[in-house]
Amino acid sequence: MRWRRVFLGVLSVGYSKIVVAFMQLAMVPVLATTWGLDTYGQWLMLTTVPIFLGASDFGFGTAAGNRLTAEVAKGELGEALCTFQSALAVMLLCTFSIFAICLTATVFLPDALLSASNGMDGAAARQVLAIMCLFGLVALQSSLFMSVMRAEGLFAQTTSLYATMQLGEGIAVMAVALAGGGPVAAAIAYCAIRTIGVSAQAVLALRRAKWTPRRTGCFWLDGGARGLMAAFET
Repeated sequence: MRWRRVFLGVLSVGYSKIVVAFMQLAMVPVLATTWGLDTYGQWLMLTTVPIFLGASDFGFGTAAGNRLTAEVAKGELGEALCTFQSALAVMLLCTFSIFAICLTATVFLPDALLSASNGMDGAAARQVLAIMCLFGLVALQSSLFMSVMRAEGLFAQTTSLYATMQLGEGIAVMAVALAGGGPVAAAIAYCAIRTIGVSAQAVLALRRAKWTPRRTGCFWLDGGARGLMAAFET
């Protein structure tokens, strides 16, 4: 069983690397050709920060994942539940705070900073930025559910699911571009696929982790303190 898990883990990591390489090699020529270099360059500038935000969890998911793995391995399922709920509370708090900042920036940034002469105008660029900020905030939730699955010994499954989600996003964006759609439609496709993927991660994680009942045991009373402790423990 152990060797099977190791083998599947190696395969899933290899699959994820192939997906990343394929998307990097395929998306650049497709988007640059269909949209033009100016619009594609503008797209890259508008999506860099939101995508980076989606790939980051501010350390909360990683720290909580390490703690969850140890607690589940020792059979401390009540402690694992508190850690999960606490990390979720802190991440949701961060999400709403970042959403307020992103919304403010999107509304008040002048068109001159967003538009490009041969690319998107200010209105379209503003829409892309707003949608991709929403994408980043949805993606931010992913790491915690991946940590729950890893704690349950599902490393290969969660890695493969995440890579498949990335593949779906890339294919959707390229399909939109090849069909004549612009960056706004591509951003909507990005956000829609990520929302579906994170929802699938959440459902799978909560179904497989039997220690995550639908109750709020220590969620609010102990949530903030334990979540911050988990984030900064080494």
